[in-house]
Amino acid sequence: MTKDLHSAYRQGIRWSLTGSVGSAVFQFAQMAVFARLAGPEAAGDYVLAATFISFLTPVAEAGLSQAVVQSKRVLPQQLATLAWVN
Repeated sequence: MTKDLHSAYRQGIRWSLTGSVGSAVFQFAQMAVFARLAGPEAAGDYVLAATFISFLTPVAEAGLSQAVVQSKRVLPQQLATLAWVN
């Protein structure tokens, strides 16, 4: 049983790594094509926006939605705040 679990764990890590690398390669290719077609000024704006979004994504994925689902009592103000944060 332990050997099967260890094997499944390693396979899951490999798939996760493959997905992450594939995503990074795709994003790089997308940016290269966009920069070539749009020009340096538009590419700079795109990179600035992408950087800003990449820093804010962890905030949106901080578990607030899951906390609301698990909470026994949710106030309307909390739901409104959650809507604005997400």
